[in-house]
Amino acid sequence: MRAERLALGFVAAVAIAAGGARAADPAPVVLCDFEKGEPTDGWTIHGPRVSPTATPYGRGLRLTWGGGEPYGSISRSFEQRDWRMFRAISMRLCVGGDMPVQLDVSLTRTDSTASLVRRFEAQPGDWREVVLPLSDFRDDGYDQAGSFARVDCFTLHTSRVTSRAVESSVSIDDLALLPGDRGRASSSRPSPQLLQLAFGSSKVRTLESEHFLLIDDAPELRTADAKRLLARLEEGLKTLGERYGVTGDLDEKVPLLLFATRFEYQLSVPRLREHFGEKPKKPKTDGFSRYGMSMAWFDEKQGWDRAVYVHETMYGVIQRRLGVLANGNWVQEGLASAVAAHLYPASIDRKKLAESFAKRGGGLVPWLDAIDWPVAPPATHLQLLTIMDFLAERRRDGLPKAWDAVRAVREPLYKSAPYEIAKALGTDVATLEKEWFAWGAKYYGGK
Repeated sequence: MRAERLALGFVAAVAIAAGGARAADPAPVVLCDFEKGEPTDGWTIHGPRVSPTATPYGRGLRLTWGGGEPYGSISRSFEQRDWRMFRAISMRLCVGGDMPVQLDVSLTRTDSTASLVRRFEAQPGDWREVVLPLSDFRDDGYDQAGSFARVDCFTLHTSRVTSRAVESSVSIDDLALLPGDRGRASSSRPSPQLLQLAFGSSKVRTLESEHFLLIDDAPELRTADAKRLLARLEEGLKTLGERYGVTGDLDEKVPLLLFATRFEYQLSVPRLREHFGEKPKKPKTDGFSRYGMSMAWFDEKQGWDRAVYVHETMYGVIQRRLGVLANGNWVQEGLASAVAAHLYPASIDRKKLAESFAKRGGGLVPWLDAIDWPVAPPATHLQLLTIMDFLAERRRDGLPKAWDAVRAVREPLYKSAPYEIAKALGTDVATLEKEWFAWGAKYYGGK
């Protein structure tokens, strides 16, 4: 890579700019110098044909695959580093042929199944610089959350070409990291561009507490009440740590995006989902958490003190403290529901719950029947809440080891976490379930 390498400024989505004169990047970090040795050195290849190629900037790699051929990828490992100080990945890219190509960039570390991914479409034509802001990457790896704190592998995935008569090629050069200007927050969300995508032209207010960031465009939410809401979120964080044993550093403040109306909320969430490469579906509930952010809407009649705000923001806390994605898995749902119910006891019918325990029915099922879902169905949330209450009441001293076991899981949580938690507590799932059934009636009936 040339020492005088140039780069574009920061943009929100994938930025693809035509070549030409550009302002110098102050200090890019080279991820792959194609000028040293053979350009193919150090790359692991799966699928496409890869060969060295001359570029306008020196030497690079050319990936070629024919029509109807399967997806392929090239990967390269690097020395593990903290990417939070950087704002974007940059590369020069040229697509051959006359059809656009869909590409995925994945960032991983070798000791984890977690993956951060960004999908984009590259058009055929002249060489361009592609700038991929790190804040636009999303998680894509079982139930484990990715982190820019430790990255040591870059993978470029190619897309299948549907026509057997078409051959596609992608050439790359100058793969580098672009430094940020916000320290370790350079890669974090929400970026100003994501806020513009979410709120449009609405006037946005930002308030902070020690661990949370409240961003809203709701004029009916008074500033004093917004501060009370932040204090309530801090109370939820304290409950999660002290009662349920989920502790650890957050590294960054957890954002809650609060929209002025339900209509605006239901329009904004699909836009954000589409931006991150997912289907633009409307949310079915009053709260939505994904991409390390929580979203909800403000109802003046219900006011600032709603369980849904605590419930949603706990997803972001749990993701950061346990490394568990906010994707509806049973650990996230159980803990977030438990914290919200602890702060809002009227949100659950304790008398009915006690009767269900006494009868060993009423929707209560064996643990594995409630847990054995990639995404926990709403009908299981109440039982998952009671499991977390049980662990907090009867196994509190062992929870630090139990959560360490969850952090170490490399498989979907519904398959492995129940057994790993029981093992960490020195028992098995059947024994815990028996104790839980015996405990529930008295606990929920006594308050």
